[in-house]
Parts: sequence; structure tokens; C-alpha cells
Amino acid sequence: MEATLTGHTGYVTALVALPGDRLLSASDDTTLRLWNLGSLACERVLSGHVGDVTCACDCGGGLVVSGSRDKALRVWRLDTGSTAATLKGHTNTVYCVCALQPDAAGGARCASGSADGLVCVWSLRSAACERVLEGHRCTVYALAFLGDARGSLVSGGSDGTMLLWRPDSPTAKPRAMRGHTDAVLALAPLPGGRCVSASQDGALRVWHPKEGTCEALLQGHTNWVLACAPLHPAPPKPPTKARRRGVDDTSSDDD
Repeated sequence: MEATLTGHTGYVTALVALPGDRLLSASDDTTLRLWNLGSLACERVLSGHVGDVTCACDCGGGLVVSGSRDKALRVWRLDTGSTAATLKGHTNTVYCVCALQPDAAGGARCASGSADGLVCVWSLRSAACERVLEGHRCTVYALAFLGDARGSLVSGGSDGTMLLWRPDSPTAKPRAMRGHTDAVLALAPLPGGRCVSASQDGALRVWHPKEGTCEALLQGHTNWVLACAPLHPAPPKPPTKARRRGVDDTSSDDD
């Protein structure tokens, strides 16, 4: 362990890595904290929610978005710690939020999922809901933006079902992906347009959403899997030295 960052008075519910060696934490003490990992100091406390903060994401341009049990999302300016906008529309706890590709004018956007069963697409520029995605009949616990050309978004629900959305194609119907036997609690994008899901059934699954297929089942946990994240690829191994002719394979090149 390198350091302990203390300050929250409740459970830490989410962490977001930010540029400039900084970290954002969210807590059920109703606040978020911005940390400088170089100095290990808390730079700002973001206060405004009146319920547990359940999720957060980086939307770029110095803006982050958080969701709460108070049914609202807040857009924060990191340079001042002030609220840039409050996004209201959900009728129950907001459990997940993720950044989407910008709109045609370059404005930041995000998507949120809630216990009301809805996925909402928001414009941070206008602080308005652009579209409501209806398909889940249960709590939406997880979201992941895949970053492909179609702007694909995956959502996971408490019934174990995942839906693939095309938020910018109003006529496109969601594709269902099934395999988990309990709630999908977390999602993360993977290279190649894939994603990984973590579930209350104790398993992780790797998906190819475009095909709607599960590529791998990862088992080993004996209880709920609450989070998942891709790892950085291993650095390439240095090339091995070519053996000199006439040198015994059992001896070292340094001999």
C-alpha cells in the first residue's frame, strides 16, 4: 500500500481516474472529493447532492457527472468545484452514468441508468434529456459506452439481461444479451468493440455485442462481483538475443 486517502465519512461508492494525476471519489456521505495523487491532498469537496452519491464519470473538458439516490445527476466543474447543471428526469435512484461521444457540435453528453428502469441520454450543454431508452423492466445498475462508430451503449439490469443500444438511431431496437442468472452490477468496454460484465451470480462474461454472443465465462468468485475493469496490455517482451553459431545451447551468450 502506498497511501491512504481519508476524508469521506461514509462508504466510497465510485472512483474515477482523471488527467493530471488526480482521482475523483464518490461516497454515500453525499459528497465527492477531488484528490491530487502527487501530494495525496484533497483539492476540493463537491457538495450538493442530498442523497448517497452512487456513481460518477469523467466527461472531459474539466466536467464530471455524478448520480445519486436523490434521483438527480449533477454536472461539476472541477476547476471551481461548483455545479454547472442539475439533470432531473429520473423518478428513482440513479445507479450508473457513463460518458458518450460528443454531439455534432462537440458538446459533451452522458447516459444514466436508474431504478426506474430507464436509460436517459443527456446533453451537458443544454442540461436536457435528449432521449429516453425504454426496454428494461427492472433496475438498471450498469452502463458502458463501447466507443465504436455507431456510438453503441450497453446497459445491464437487475434481471441479468443486458441491452445493446444505438442512442443516435431512434428507430434502432435494442439487442438483448442473456446469460447471467442474477443482476448485472458492472460493465466495462474492451478492445475490439467487446465488453465484460460482472454479476451478482458470481461470474464475469465477455461479450461481443455486435454479434450478441458471449465469448467467455469467467468463474472463480464465490460471491457477488461488484466491479470490473480492463487491464493495460502487458508490455512487449524484448527480443531474445540470437545465439552465436558454434555456441553450445546450454551455455550463456555472456560466457
